[in-house]
Amino acid sequence: MKFLILEQKYLECLEDGKILEALKCLRDEMAPLKYNIDRLHELSSFLMCTDQLNLKTLSKWTGKSSLSRQSLMDNLQSKYK
Repeated sequence: MKFLILEQKYLECLEDGKILEALKCLRDEMAPLKYNIDRLHELSSFLMCTDQLNLKTLSKWTGKSSLSRQSLMDNLQSKYK
């Protein structure tokens, strides 16, 4: 559950251009969870995205919006009932 929430935080930081904050989230908050390491590596590759469109395309994420946050909530509710 925490990993999914932090993933949203990480992607939002990247979209906002807050690269250092995103990296800190990835390194200090997500990596210590030792959960879904393959996804963690995939997320780290998004640091190389050149713009928001590239990020959204590679991550298959709709972007920082109420839609992506609602999708996160739906995902959490369906998995952790």
